[in-house]
Amino acid sequence: MAGAGVGFASGWGNAERGAQLGGDVTNRRYNTAMRDYTHQTGALDKQLEDERGGFPLAEAQAKLSQTAFENWMQVGKLGTEQQVAKANIQNKSDLNDVKQQMVHIAELRESDQKQAQNDRDKFTVGSDQKSLEAERKGRHTSIENY
Repeated sequence: MAGAGVGFASGWGNAERGAQLGGDVTNRRYNTAMRDYTHQTGALDKQLEDERGGFPLAEAQAKLSQTAFENWMQVGKLGTEQQVAKANIQNKSDLNDVKQQMVHIAELRESDQKQAQNDRDKFTVGSDQKSLEAERKGRHTSIENY
């Protein structure tokens, strides 16, 4: 309740704000005292730590947590690398399939072009001047021989 009195005394006129300001004052004093205590006992804590060889249980706990985290990260990294490797293998396989299909299509196209050229050659034989002359003579001769 002292906080509320400080709040009213400070002119805010609001009980909640007064309590908050009073708490701030109380916390400020506590924090200052703790900082002074830590500063004064820090040298003793350091000396004790040096004499006892540290705090093995606390250090082991911290190291265990760190190791567990590193292991977890490593597992995640390996999982990602495996997924990437599998995807790369699949992509290479798909690429090889596409290349084989393209080769097959090229072979079919070449075969079709050869067939078309053969058909053209078959139907265009005799359309040149010499062939036409020979055909005309052959007909004329066959009519005379009849």
